[in-house]
Amino acid sequence: EVLHKDVGTEMTPLGSSTVSRCHTPFKSSSPARHNTPANRSGPLAIGHLNSTNNTIDISQLQECHLAKLQRGTQYDSVTTNWSSREEEEEDISKSLRHFETGNVRKSVSDSRAVAWEEEEKTKCCLRYQREEAKIQAWVNLQSAKAEAQSRKLEVKIQKMRSNLEEKLMKRMAIVHRKAEEWRAAAQQQHAEQTQSATEQAHKIVNRHNSHVTGHSSCGCFPCNN
Repeated sequence: EVLHKDVGTEMTPLGSSTVSRCHTPFKSSSPARHNTPANRSGPLAIGHLNSTNNTIDISQLQECHLAKLQRGTQYDSVTTNWSSREEEEEDISKSLRHFETGNVRKSVSDSRAVAWEEEEKTKCCLRYQREEAKIQAWVNLQSAKAEAQSRKLEVKIQKMRSNLEEKLMKRMAIVHRKAEEWRAAAQQQHAEQTQSATEQAHKIVNRHNSHVTGHSSCGCFPCNN
């Protein structure tokens, strides 16, 4: 029964799908023909021949099985290498796709970042311009208020000057009037004093004249009134 079994096929690993290129020898159901010498004919010779054939067949089976195992192992290693290469190529292609996708995403993100930066810069410029416009408007308003206050102050100063000048004019008018009154009083007093002095001088002269006239009419001695 051993001779009729495919021992190499039975010992082939189940995980390997390799088709064996080594023809598994099997013993035919019909005995092989051998030219047996005449001196070895007979039952002993036949038995010896059968044992020799059996030994050769088993050794051949073992050698073929070992060769098959080696070839299967080599094929499995090659298949493993091929599968690993395919997987490696697939990984490389995936990596390349991922890298390309990453580059695309990076370029998209970079473009978005640049667009966002430009938009933010534009917004900043607009905010600065609005703030500058507010500042300029505030400065203009303050300048207008200052000019209005200056005009009001000038008007007020003009009014104050007018009032002060009017007061000064009134005061000077009073001074001049008082001066005239004082001057008139002084002139009147001077005239009165002059007239009084003149009258007094006439009285003295008249008295002296009357005294001289009376002394001459009485004689030697003057009259003592």
